[in-house]
Amino acid sequence: MPDVLSRMPPLTSFVGRDLVLRQCAGVRVLATSREALGADGERAWLIPLLSVPGADDGIDAISESEAVGLFVDRARGPTPRSS
Repeated sequence: MPDVLSRMPPLTSFVGRDLVLRQCAGVRVLATSREALGADGERAWLIPLLSVPGADDGIDAISESEAVGLFVDRARGPTPRSS
């Protein structure tokens, strides 16, 4: 649900303020969003952008890009097995 909360204000209010946090003792919500949700007790961290290759970059610059490196790392990672 990473980008859902920032695009749906009614859901943000529902999740962040009313039902979940106030009625479920000890619950914690981890949400990623482009904007702070404004929920009670919310903590926000600004995450720096990853470098991306330019449109005219060669293979060396592309392979050194942080965004490409993250993509390749995840693509090489373990594949979930169905049970």
